[in-house]
Formats: sequence, structure tokens, C-alpha cells
Amino acid sequence: MTVGTAALFNAFGVSECGTFRPENQDEFFIGETFIAVADGMGGGGDGKGAAREAIAACIELDPPSAEQVEELFLFANERVRSRISGGTTLSTLSLHQTSDLVVVAANVGDGRMYIATDDGLVLISQDHTQAADRVRNGDVGVDIRSHPRRNYLTQALGYPAVAPHLVERDVRSSDVLIVCTDGVWAALSDATIYEIVRSATTPEEAARHLVDTALAAGSRDNATAVVARVEVRERAAAPLQDERRS
Repeated sequence: MTVGTAALFNAFGVSECGTFRPENQDEFFIGETFIAVADGMGGGGDGKGAAREAIAACIELDPPSAEQVEELFLFANERVRSRISGGTTLSTLSLHQTSDLVVVAANVGDGRMYIATDDGLVLISQDHTQAADRVRNGDVGVDIRSHPRRNYLTQALGYPAVAPHLVERDVRSSDVLIVCTDGVWAALSDATIYEIVRSATTPEEAARHLVDTALAAGSRDNATAVVARVEVRERAAAPLQDERRS
């Protein structure tokens, strides 16, 4: 017996160290309605530990309500700052079902989130870097993927204060959601990302192809991609409890 439907992520993630870094400082988590990706910062601090603490904070609050997403980032930042000398980016997607299907995307740092629709690729995160600030301030000559200030973060967990970028967006079952670190998106054009995810038959195929293509293109960073589709499934009724006693 079924009692209505439930919207869930059908998602798969891939993370590779690559050939230019001594260790993989990326971490990710996939839940039924929540995805998180963290990219630990190098530069002398414990970026790997910071990324692990960020994901641990996400797991502790999984799945956050739409109202809890900003609270999650504040909680994760305090956890990182109290336990680790280091920093990390954090990008999260949470799925919510009301009258419509809605995803809430939130991020600090330079991890990216996209929705690939029938009409094209839509960036739903915001880069928190000095290079991105120049673009937002009107410097049209900045190439965000190759600018020398691209890796200078203006926000990250581990900083004294964070204000995550938040976006709420309706989604359809035909949409493909992508969460990836800069080791993927900075090595690939938007057109290539779109072509890969729209031609793949499964989230696993898309995630593997994104990471493999980024590394083959010369990515000099750890490369992580999580690809998800939204599925609406029938929800089973809870079994009846017989409280009779003999």
C-alpha cells in the first residue's frame, strides 16, 4: 500500500586527487534530499580536516529545512573554527517538496552548482573570490577561469564570519543538478559541462565523465563532482502495529 509520493535525489559523486596535489582535500556527502561538497583550502592549514568537519556538520543536520540552511553554515563555520586551523569551501543542495519541487542552493567559496535544463546550463551558486568580485564590479575583461586572483577566496568556512549565498529554485524531473569543486569547473567550459551531463544516461556516468574530462584537460587541483536527478517515488505506508496482547 502506498500513501502519496516522496521526492528524492538520485545522485552519484566522484572525487579524484589528480596528479598535481599530494592529497585529496575534497569531501562530499549525498543524502536522500541533501548534497554537500567541501573543498579544503591549502596554504599551510589543515584543509582536509576543515572539509571533513564541514561535512560532519552537514551530516549532523541532514536534512535541513529550507529555513535551516543558513543556520547550517553558521554551525559548520563554528565547528571548523573551534576544531581546525584551516578553511574550506562548502556548497549544499537541499530538496524540498511543497506544492512544487524546490531546491535550495547555498555556498561559500568557489565551489559551483548548476542546473542543466532543456534550455541550457544555469549557474545557481556565486563564486566568492577576488576575481569574481571584479567581474561583479563591472570588469568585463576578467576571465574567471584563469585570472590570477581566482583562487583568493573572500568567503570560506574557517573565516571569522560567513554569509552564504542562497538561491531557491523550482526544479523538474528532467533537470540535472551538478555540485562540483573548482578542480572541475575551472578546467571545463560551461558548454562542455552541459554536453556531458545532458548526454549521460545516469548520474554516475555524468559524474565520472566530468571528473575524467577535467583531469584530462589539465586540472591542477583535486576534482570532485556530484550529479543528481530528482525522482518522485511512491511512499510506502507504515506497517500496522498490532497492540493486542494474549
